[in-house]
Amino acid sequence: MLPPARLALAAFLLLAWLGLCWHAWRRTRPVLSPAGEWTVVYASQTGTAQTLAEESAARLGVAGVLPLDHLSPQALAAGGRFLFIVATAGDGEAPDNARHFVARLADFRRTAGDSPLRACRYSLLALGDDRYPAFCAFGRQLDGVLTMAGATAWQAAHYVNRGDADVVEAWFAALPAVAVDTTPACPPARPVRWCLREREYLNPGSPGGEIHRLVFAPHDGPPPSWQSGDLASIRLEGWDAARDYSIASLPADGCLQLLVRRQVDAHGRPGLASNFLCRELRVGESVDWRIRPHAAFALDDNARRPLILIGGGVGLAGLMAHLKAARAAGGDQHWLFYGERCPRSDGYASRLLLDAGLRLEQVFSRCPDQPGYVQHRLQQCAVELRAWVEHGAAIYVCGSRRGMGEGVEQTLRELLGEAGLAGLAESGRYRRDVF
Repeated sequence: MLPPARLALAAFLLLAWLGLCWHAWRRTRPVLSPAGEWTVVYASQTGTAQTLAEESAARLGVAGVLPLDHLSPQALAAGGRFLFIVATAGDGEAPDNARHFVARLADFRRTAGDSPLRACRYSLLALGDDRYPAFCAFGRQLDGVLTMAGATAWQAAHYVNRGDADVVEAWFAALPAVAVDTTPACPPARPVRWCLREREYLNPGSPGGEIHRLVFAPHDGPPPSWQSGDLASIRLEGWDAARDYSIASLPADGCLQLLVRRQVDAHGRPGLASNFLCRELRVGESVDWRIRPHAAFALDDNARRPLILIGGGVGLAGLMAHLKAARAAGGDQHWLFYGERCPRSDGYASRLLLDAGLRLEQVFSRCPDQPGYVQHRLQQCAVELRAWVEHGAAIYVCGSRRGMGEGVEQTLRELLGEAGLAGLAESGRYRRDVF
């Protein structure tokens, strides 16, 4: 039998060895964090960033996610750990649900002094497309302003180019481990096979290029479910990224209806996706479409409100779906401002809508008699438009960001005031799908 002194020494050495093993194990795996200590925030224009935020939250055991504009600088200053999953919109701009955060943080810093976010720890996933000069510009801006305000990043930012799956998986792998089920709360919808049943060339001779109405039927079985405002995403072998299109129909229609403009660049080269859909895919052939939720443009509680719908070109598709959904919900007072190029070739909107209860304002930028743009017609209807908003109308804008989207935004600010428009956005009564 060993003497007591030797037994004590052996026990001490065993405990020390176990302690070293435990310390080494801790260093080789993510830090364990109790569920509920994280805040997951997103800035999303088309829904991709929101989907990734929801999956990140599920892996951390966090109950929900916040759009960035709903996060106050005071909450950051109070401390804690934050995940930011943010996209970049337009030419390096913040998505619509994040447009006010940077200014609010700047105002907070002016009153709270230097480094007010000292207690904030964060990590950032930025989504972008390196074909644009402002690659991940808003993500980089957000990273910079958080650091300048004293927040500390616990790891380097992850930059995702055109949905790079390897970077996304690296982000998930770097998340601290928690004792929860890591199955995504809302797994992405699987692609569904659809057969092209009809293609209609809507605007022969238009100076704005070809627009085609495409009608797809489910290849087998009933169509999947979706909401008005959602997107159809297609990605074929050899494509560097998926392409999203607004859906003009509802599941009750039994088909997937899209409006697609065939894109051609300055050198006459057609766009890969639009040319495939408008010219190469034959009627009777099938392709896979994935339905993507687009919460930022959803109808939600506005279904029974009066709707002021504003769009141009193929932006009509998303507005058509909202009109159908609003009619089905009992809404019957709607006003559409719609812009195109030439009345002789581009007057297809009234034929597609077939809605006797809809008030339709069509403007044409190349009309010989009265050329104009959507924003000009909004100004002409300013008094009545304000009255609609005061009586609870919601505003939806769908179409090109440049030109139409920018012009409409500026006009609405002038007509409703900066604070008034911001209030509508925060209450969900002003929503955009601009691209």
